[in-house]
Amino acid sequence: MGSFRRTGRACNYSPLVREATSWGSVDERLGYRNFPSYINEYRLQEMAARLLEPSLDRRSLLTLALEAGVGSIGPFNRAFRSAHGMTSSEFRSWRVAPAVADAGENRT
Repeated sequence: MGSFRRTGRACNYSPLVREATSWGSVDERLGYRNFPSYINEYRLQEMAARLLEPSLDRRSLLTLALEAGVGSIGPFNRAFRSAHGMTSSEFRSWRVAPAVADAGENRT
């Protein structure tokens, strides 16, 4: 249980997680199957936020995923696609494409 609380504090997670005393608390209070499900959702959100950040465009997808705490890229890629309806590389391209299109429209 100590590790559970340390992880919550270190990542500045919700007070509900920091105060949780059992896996059941995560289920009941946060609506996740278990703590790893919560962490994986956090990682997906973190990765999506990083992919939207132009200053990180030169960093590889693998580097960004590892920095978000991903331990295995295959399952993460499947989870990302399931959550966002596209791969992480498609997500990054989707963000960049509208900016390029807008820049082209301003060249009149």
